[in-house]
Amino acid sequence: MEIIPLNKKILLKPIKSETKETRTSGGIYLTEKEEMDLNKAEVIALGEKVDLKIKKGDKVIYEDIGADKVGEDYIIVDENRIIALVR
Repeated sequence: MEIIPLNKKILLKPIKSETKETRTSGGIYLTEKEEMDLNKAEVIALGEKVDLKIKKGDKVIYEDIGADKVGEDYIIVDENRIIALVR
């Protein structure tokens, strides 16, 4: 199945934040987040009317308000919900 966003919509694949596990001498596992919990995603596809200077494969930070889930792995957001490009 191919998902093609229309108009000013952008298809994103959220990037999971990485965690680091350590085990204490007593056998307890401690987890530590490596980075802040941001809404970070990879751009998968762009609608034909998107005006932003982003392209497929770019990493972005987006607002999750109004984001529509597509299956388990993807979301679609409006162009104005992209708030930063990550390099």
